[in-house]
Amino acid sequence: MALRLITGCIPGAIQRHLFQPAYNKVLVRTFKTSSRLTKQFHIEEPATPRPKFQLREYQQRCIDQCVDALENDRRRIGVSLPTGGGKTVVFSNLIDQVKPKNGHGDKVMILAHRKELIFQAAATCKSVHPDKIVDVEMANYHATEDADIVIASVQTLMRGRLEKFNPLDFKMIIVDEAHHAAADSYVSTFNYFGITEPDSDVALVGFSATLQRDDDKHLADVIDEVVFHMDTEQMVTDKHLCDAKFTTVKLVNADLSGVTTRGGEFVIPKLAAAVNNPENNELVLRTYFHFVNTQNVRSALLFGVDIKHVRSLAALFKERGVDADFVTSETKAPVRKERIDKFKKGELSVLMNCGIFTEGTDIPNIDCVLLVRPTRSKNLLIQMIGRGLRLHHLKEFCHIVDFVGVNNANVISVPCLRGLPNDDQINDLTLEEME
Repeated sequence: MALRLITGCIPGAIQRHLFQPAYNKVLVRTFKTSSRLTKQFHIEEPATPRPKFQLREYQQRCIDQCVDALENDRRRIGVSLPTGGGKTVVFSNLIDQVKPKNGHGDKVMILAHRKELIFQAAATCKSVHPDKIVDVEMANYHATEDADIVIASVQTLMRGRLEKFNPLDFKMIIVDEAHHAAADSYVSTFNYFGITEPDSDVALVGFSATLQRDDDKHLADVIDEVVFHMDTEQMVTDKHLCDAKFTTVKLVNADLSGVTTRGGEFVIPKLAAAVNNPENNELVLRTYFHFVNTQNVRSALLFGVDIKHVRSLAALFKERGVDADFVTSETKAPVRKERIDKFKKGELSVLMNCGIFTEGTDIPNIDCVLLVRPTRSKNLLIQMIGRGLRLHHLKEFCHIVDFVGVNNANVISVPCLRGLPNDDQINDLTLEEME
């Protein structure tokens, strides 16, 4: 079945400051079960209730269109909202609007694949539904039988934890970052809840900024139609996201023609070997200084290829007097939080990462994104760019600097977003100016 896109939606946007988590702190209760240390996720109620925020017009429209589709027996639907569109806020507010079908219970499960997304969804759901029990099912966190909303790690469910949930108790499965939903782990979960059946009583609603995949798995196998869509350009036009100015910089020594691919994307060790060298790293540093001196850049987020690449760049930046640091998969949670907090406060000028900040990141003060991670994925490129487009009072534009290879070898670069050749040189242009 082909994936259909329903158009004609009136777009709008949400500024992140409209939502502040309505909790003071997270409490974790531990207890022993089967000789394992187990945690129960719990959000403490706020000392004083926060006032309810108003959904933006497009968010309410999105919810209405989802409800209309589900009530008309379109049971596997998708929502496409760009980074900064408030997907978590929208699906949290959708929960009470969906009615159980054919005697099913009123529970909802939200699926995600990263810890940051899971805790963000839990906090938002508790803010929107203070009277509901919101639990997490992930690693040593175990949801209770009383949970009204379960936010679950798909990887954890695949480790023998899915069977504890009775499909008859659930009315809806929500998927955060639903471009992953065609993966085998998600499909297995959908099969368990009967979602893949033509007349499923359990609804599926997938949310993503990029409802497409770069491999050979098809989202149309799990999502029948996209019932709401809004793009980044419309949000920028409506002044709900900041505009971006794009620049491409050709790396000195990075021939990508010989870099092997897997699943439609570059193999990371091979890509790192082509990109991470002193000549290229020096160019990245000089480019950063150029934007500091000419555009007054204050907070730059850098995407590198792998951990060694990020470490090399961070060492070089620090050596030249830049307040820079990095976050990788090896960075312990307390250290990661400390570095991100310092970056948000302006105590770090450059924060570097590899594969950490592509999804579920909310750092509005980013005014420059340095893309030192060539990709063949349009999804990934859009996600990286989106990190810098949230509104902030200290920026008018976000500067997106795309470092391209000597031989681009089917790289998806910024010019590709406008249908231009991937090796086109652009300098400080908005998307509109690239037309």
